Amino acid sequence: MSEKNIAVRYAKALSELATENNAVEKVSSELAAFNAFLEGEGHELGHVLENPVFGADERSNVLNQVLPKSGMSDLTKHFLLLLNERDRMSALPTICDELQKMVDAAAGRVRVQLTTAEEASSALVIEVQQAFESATGKSVVIETSIDTSLIGGMVARMGSVVYDASLKSRLEDIQHRLTNAPAVAEA
Repeated sequence: MSEKNIAVRYAKALSELATENNAVEKVSSELAAFNAFLEGEGHELGHVLENPVFGADERSNVLNQVLPKSGMSDLTKHFLLLLNERDRMSALPTICDELQKMVDAAAGRVRVQLTTAEEASSALVIEVQQAFESATGKSVVIETSIDTSLIGGMVARMGSVVYDASLKSRLEDIQHRLTNAPAVAEA
């Protein structure tokens, strides 16, 4: 079974448990925060939790020292301990992504990744948000990022659909047309 399929199963099980406990948003945000910590300043802890050199008991001991200080709900703590016990900590980023998709779907929400050449103005973010809300009929969460190679304009990605209004793509299109244009015979 692929890691993505495994992640979907774990995310679905966690989503169902969290729903029963009226804590879906909380558990999802706690799990995402812990994952972000492991990918950021807690990267050494992340390496320990994924390292097969350390046994499950040793990793559990580390988690049992870290988790009580985290302020997480018991459900999230138990889930992380279960992932450790089953040697599935490496699937945590994918589980977080899948859980977020489930939470968003249940809330009637979609996420749009807006990439611009420089920091997007709040007016642009609101305009893009309103356009996507009008097009989808759903609540839209805009996540912004900067890619200076775009030169100007923006790229908006919603799921697998990409709307490219960047200057970089326009210039590449012009270059493609010029290099592939049929030659004109001179008179």
